Amino acid sequence: MGKKKDKVPAPGKFPKTKKVGGGNNKMGKKKDKVPAPGKFPKTKKVEKEHKGKWTNWLKTKATFDLLPGKMLEWDGVMVVSKALEKNNCITSIDFSHNNMRDDGMKYLSQALRTNTCIRTLNISCNQIGDGGGLALSSALLVNRSLTDINLLGNQLTCTSAQSLGSVLKVNHEVVRLNLSWNKIGHRGARSLAQAMSKNNCCLMNLAGQGSMGDEGIAEICDAWAKWGNKDIHANLQLWHNDIGKVGAAAIAGLLQDRELVVELNIPWNSIGSDGLAKISAALLVGKTALKFVNLAHNIIADTGAAEFAKVLEQSPPTLERVNLSNNDIGDAGAEAIAKGLLKNTTLKHLDLSHNKITAASAPVLAEMIATNKAMITLQLQRNSFSDDAKTLLSEAMRRSEPTQRDPRAQVPTQLRVNYGATDDENPYTDYIQKAGGGGIIAGTVRDDEGSRKGSVKS
Repeated sequence: MGKKKDKVPAPGKFPKTKKVGGGNNKMGKKKDKVPAPGKFPKTKKVEKEHKGKWTNWLKTKATFDLLPGKMLEWDGVMVVSKALEKNNCITSIDFSHNNMRDDGMKYLSQALRTNTCIRTLNISCNQIGDGGGLALSSALLVNRSLTDINLLGNQLTCTSAQSLGSVLKVNHEVVRLNLSWNKIGHRGARSLAQAMSKNNCCLMNLAGQGSMGDEGIAEICDAWAKWGNKDIHANLQLWHNDIGKVGAAAIAGLLQDRELVVELNIPWNSIGSDGLAKISAALLVGKTALKFVNLAHNIIADTGAAEFAKVLEQSPPTLERVNLSNNDIGDAGAEAIAKGLLKNTTLKHLDLSHNKITAASAPVLAEMIATNKAMITLQLQRNSFSDDAKTLLSEAMRRSEPTQRDPRAQVPTQLRVNYGATDDENPYTDYIQKAGGGGIIAGTVRDDEGSRKGSVKS
């Protein structure tokens, strides 16, 4: 018989018996299994036993994705790390959701000092603090094989960020560093921004910090403006960073007359109407490469919507997708945007869902729906449209002229509008059929992001 495939070791604690401690028991003839949840007995014999098993098992693997969520904790990570010290096969390993904390990170960092094969490391959601962050920084001074490191959702502060920033100035091999959902603050942001002066080849994700604030955002934007690499720094992800109008002004300065940023992701901040006015003014001056703007959850209200409508009216040649959902936009803002879109020939997707738009703005929206020849989808769900307003929007969809809106489509298409019901899971109503009679069919389609839409076909 040929050799059987190795399996992941069974869960539970390992018995403290001579058979387990020794290496000549009958268990050695069975399939080796990777240790699963549970703490490892703290004896040298058992530790040596399982280090050997891990070492042999990992020799046959190139990527290792069986560990996420196994709750190995620090001692389980210790055993795996020791097996990785001389491993020359594994190129990618995922330790996410294992509660390794600082102690586990220190053992893993020790392995990274000697391991020269691992390229991708996922250690997200492990309650790693500054002790682990400093240990990783120390390892990166020696390690030159890691290129992609995911530290999302840990407990790193400005101390770790400052240390990592210093390391990135000399280690140019790391090209992706995900620090989102940590607590690096504006001091940490400053250190990472300054690292770009020596190394502009690393893309850092700093979203979800919560307390970075305007001061940290200004540091990041200034660094991108000075040293940004168009091939790497095209996506500015700064959602949930407590950005106000001062931070918005820094973003506007980065965008003005620069073709660097392609995607602007700044939802869940406090940009407000004043901040959006600054960003809009920057987009009206000179060239821009923006394709996608996400401003959801930024309390821009009608005034901010009116400012951004000026941008839409100018039809920036690259801008194709805009998200203005959850922004307290009422009828005045919706009408301003609709009027801007009457002249727009480039925007393909617009999200105005979860606002305060009512039937009062339905006539202007209907006019835009019937005449716009570029848009593919319009999201209006979770607003306050009456039955008559929904009927009016449906009739406008029926009248809209089929055109080649989507270059991937085989046949001309019409604008798809989701004006919604009360449930996002089933957002369709019967108003489409009411508006068009027997010739109108209500269907379900998906755009290129997989979002559900209502469609009208005649």
